[in-house]
Amino acid sequence: MSLFFAELRKIWGGRVFPVLLAILASANLLLLWMGTRPTAKQPPASAYRVVGAELTGKTMEEKGSYLHDKYTEIESLVKIGQYYREMAYGGYGLSQYRQDNAAMFDAYEQEYNDKSYTLFTDDLNIEYRLFSQLQSEYDTVAAYNDFLEGVQTKATQLSGISIFQNDRTGYDLKNIELTAQVYAGLADTPIDYYPQKGLYTAISYAFTDLILLAAMLLLALILVRQERDSGLLSLIRSLPGGRLKTAIAKLAAFAASLLVVLTVLYGVNLAYCSASFSLGPMNRTIQSVPALMRCTMQITVGQYLFRFLLAKWAGAFVMGLWVMLAALVARRAAAGWAAALAGPLVMFGIRAAIPATSRLNVIKYANLASLLQTNELLGNYRNLFWFGSPIGLPLVEWTAAVVYGGVLTFAFCWVFARATAVCVKARVPAGAAAQDARDLCL
Repeated sequence: MSLFFAELRKIWGGRVFPVLLAILASANLLLLWMGTRPTAKQPPASAYRVVGAELTGKTMEEKGSYLHDKYTEIESLVKIGQYYREMAYGGYGLSQYRQDNAAMFDAYEQEYNDKSYTLFTDDLNIEYRLFSQLQSEYDTVAAYNDFLEGVQTKATQLSGISIFQNDRTGYDLKNIELTAQVYAGLADTPIDYYPQKGLYTAISYAFTDLILLAAMLLLALILVRQERDSGLLSLIRSLPGGRLKTAIAKLAAFAASLLVVLTVLYGVNLAYCSASFSLGPMNRTIQSVPALMRCTMQITVGQYLFRFLLAKWAGAFVMGLWVMLAALVARRAAAGWAAALAGPLVMFGIRAAIPATSRLNVIKYANLASLLQTNELLGNYRNLFWFGSPIGLPLVEWTAAVVYGGVLTFAFCWVFARATAVCVKARVPAGAAAQDARDLCL
């Protein structure tokens, strides 16, 4: 444990890494703010927060009525506004349009003329986009039981179709049946809709992973590269406890520090999105979030966030092992950083090149880049092709994490521990015994 705490002090004992982490967290916040700023045609963050407040305390049926009524109102006002604009330009055939939509004009024309409607944004068209999105989200999760029934119905119907029965590998039919089995126990999942913009933005912002990679490089620089370039690493590795024990201590300090980094980065994301958009109730089921509705775990949003952090940590640690190994092996610092970045880039290239429906999709997902796609792992369900049989995505990715992690950990420890004894050059007083000179050889 003393070696572990010694390595931790190298990271946190001074001001360098905490200051750099603060800079990275600030950069992450700046990028998140820039990435979520609404354009001229997008709803502002405050609109999602206010609509969320309006929905709080309502039942699912009341939320559906509110969103659909609001959408119908805004859509009608937009159409009436368009009608008046075309009238101003002498539009042809508008009298027939008015007759065809007499009920709409009777219900909303006076409201349009009096400007007595309430907007959560500054423009009717932006308001229309807002409620079009929220209504679609609500309809998606409100039909969750229909989705489950559809999975079971599809399995029953397709199992009797000859094209699936005669498939050479039998993969398609097995995939359908396995999917039906997985979703069979989720029929009683309660759904409580809330706008997903804040929550999903916080946990899916792509630039946060780039900031995380930069933090890995900084940790590798402090734990390995600085000592290697200064020659101190050779001296440390020549000591009796300076090989395998020190290697393990460095990896443990790297893992512990990486957890702190992840907590800070995603804590910043959640805090910002909570203040800007609102995250919604943490005790609603994860299936209440439209983008994560296909999750097969019966857990709440709060529990999902905890598992998200742990899974992201595991994936980041495995990726970080490659960065640490590259920093250790390379003779020159530039080559080490190039190799550290090349690994993730190659993996991202492989992931992008293979379609999700390919028979090689195991290769697509069993790589370092996919380990960082945590919402894909936890918030969705997918089977992959494995020699004619379906195999679950979590099993593939966790197996890949164990294999990559074991191989890279072994490689790092082996390279670190194979150092030969280093003789420290020092002046030996004339007449000193040869044994005294040999004692200076560490």
